[in-house]
Amino acid sequence: MFLILMIFLNLNCRTICLESPRESPIIDYERLKEVIAMAETAHHPLQYQLVNRYGYMGKYQFHKSTLKSLGFKPSEIRDFIKDSVLQERAMNRLINWNYNYFKSQGLLDCAGQEIAGITITKEGMLAAAHLLGALAVQHFMWHDGCMENVYYKGVKVYKYDANGTPLTKYLTMFENETIQERSN
Repeated sequence: MFLILMIFLNLNCRTICLESPRESPIIDYERLKEVIAMAETAHHPLQYQLVNRYGYMGKYQFHKSTLKSLGFKPSEIRDFIKDSVLQERAMNRLINWNYNYFKSQGLLDCAGQEIAGITITKEGMLAAAHLLGALAVQHFMWHDGCMENVYYKGVKVYKYDANGTPLTKYLTMFENETIQERSN
């Protein structure tokens, strides 16, 4: 009985994206990056050199562990705040990785749908993944916005970053826009 109840609850919490995305204006890839940079460093004159109190670095506020997971070498990570080209390359890699992950999970098909009062966009998903990771976005989407007591492989998935910024803030950044599909 308990197993049947758990299956029922899981099926009811999972958002299934069957509707076609709604049409809306197109923005470009560079705009996505600039909006995220604005949220992270607010166009600070030294945005590439910024390091916050938690050790997040640069224009897009990357953590060393994220850079490592993206395949950057220790020497590149050490020089990260001195190299704007490296920071842009890191952001490109992260966006591409997250985009491909969302595509593989069928989450991009949710664009245009409303979940927990938020109109889902590909840009919002990518921005939110930058903030808290692709798994947090996936969980939000599959569980109708529920982010309470979430664990993935024994690791807690948070709904806020260390500064208290909620996942939903980044999800809503592009509610009225859609991203251009990248060909590469």
